[in-house]
Amino acid sequence: MSPPAICDFELRSNKYSWVNELTQNLSYDDNYAGAPSQSELYKKRTTAECREKDWLEKDLLGGRTCNHSTQCFNGNCSKDVTRSNDTGTKFCQGRLLNESCSTSADCDSNLFCGRTKNHPYTYECQILKTSYE
Repeated sequence: MSPPAICDFELRSNKYSWVNELTQNLSYDDNYAGAPSQSELYKKRTTAECREKDWLEKDLLGGRTCNHSTQCFNGNCSKDVTRSNDTGTKFCQGRLLNESCSTSADCDSNLFCGRTKNHPYTYECQILKTSYE
């Protein structure tokens, strides 16, 4: 596995079992005669998975940084100098202002998918309005 990787466990969470020489002879059993909480395995996870960070980042919306087009909801990851001075940074590109859409996820950042005010009442990406507009 190539870095960076993300693992689904937290050492301090107390959700995982860890070997302890005082209790390693105990095991989980619903009919455990002693106190079940003494077992290292009682209500605890014994496995965890690590995955590449890129694998976890899927269906990113417009404006989010990306490495591959497969990560983006719209399938378009490209460089955009208007978003960043760093020419190597790539961003997910959503549909632009006044382009047709079916959900707000189709639109780029700061845009939403709204119905037009005139006939034929299609849906287009529009500027995101604030609560007082």
